[in-house]
Formats: sequence, C-alpha cells, structure tokens
Amino acid sequence: KKNRYNYSDHPLKFQVYGQALGNYKDLDLYTYPDYNLLYMYAFSCDESLSQYEIVKQQISERFCDRGLRGSVVCQTHQIHGMLYFRDSDCVAPSIYEPIIVHLVDDIARWSFFEFRVLDNYLQRVMQLYRSGNPHRVRDKWIQNIIEAQNPDGGWDDVYQIFQLNDGRYLGIEHRKITVETATSDFHATIQGVLLLAHLKQQLMQL
Repeated sequence: KKNRYNYSDHPLKFQVYGQALGNYKDLDLYTYPDYNLLYMYAFSCDESLSQYEIVKQQISERFCDRGLRGSVVCQTHQIHGMLYFRDSDCVAPSIYEPIIVHLVDDIARWSFFEFRVLDNYLQRVMQLYRSGNPHRVRDKWIQNIIEAQNPDGGWDDVYQIFQLNDGRYLGIEHRKITVETATSDFHATIQGVLLLAHLKQQLMQL
C-alpha cells in the first residue's frame, strides 16, 4: 500500500496548481504554501521531504492553533494532508488519526458559527464528509450550500447579500464588501461537486 501515489512514474509527473513541473525535487519547495510540502510527502512517501521543519510541524494536532494559522483554512488543508496519509500509508495510523479527530472537532465548531457560503464553507463540509464524519454535518449547512448554487451549477466565492438594479450583487468576499456579477469559482465548484458526490454515495447506502 505504501507509495500508492507514485508521481515519479506518472505521465503528468508532479503537478502544483495544475502545471506539469517535472520532478518535485527540481522545485524550489520553499516558494509554495506550507501544505503543498505536506501533500508532496503524503503523496510520495519520500522520507527526504519529512525532514523539512514545516512538514514536521504540520504533523501535529496543534499546528493550526497558533496565531494566524488558527484559521479554518489551515485546518481544512491540514486534514487534507492527513487523509492523504490515510490513503498512502506513509506514516502510522497512530500519528494521523488523532490529528484527524482533533481537526474534525475544530472544523465542525467553525461551521456552526459560519453562515456565508464561500469556498471555505464548502471546503469545511466536504472535508467532514471525506474524513468519514457525515454525522457532524448539519442539515442546515447542506441546505445553505444547495441554495447558494448558481444557475450554471457552480458556486461563487462571494456571499451574495442582494441583487442591484444592474444585475450585479452586493456581497461579502471573505473580509471585504464587494459588488460583482454572479460568477462560479473553479475551486469552490470543484469542492461543491465533490461534496455532492459524497452525498449521493451516502444516499445510495441507505
């Protein structure tokens, strides 16, 4: 099971942000976000990547509890890496399972207080399903997501407050007020589609 994701032999090689970059060892790894290094290790089981201090820090229950890292973005990306470990078996379950439990509790708590259906909202609910915790998802959260779906089937990364006379929307984009047309966001939509796939799978098992 170990080294299940062998990207060195994959025809597309390793990809970061959708660009084929050849072997990851040719990259300046410090130019990418912290979580990408974690993902690379979880994908490849390359022990040399485990020696990076930022990778060591992320394999910890309390990594996202400090300072600006105490955001739900940190939590959802860290659990993403832990779930890759679960698939690839690069590290022992005794290492990643307690981290997943801790992060699921934090993500569910954040979701209880959030009402804006943005990319992060979709990401939280999707990760609760992906981690095997659909019972932590409230029906209201799913209802909010369905109601926020755009006519083209995608999701925006702007919480729409109301529509203006010119057809644009006054909305909230993370921490700022914005006026935009309703436009589906690729990243948010991918997570919404993956969430719907999990929901369908759950319904088929009833």
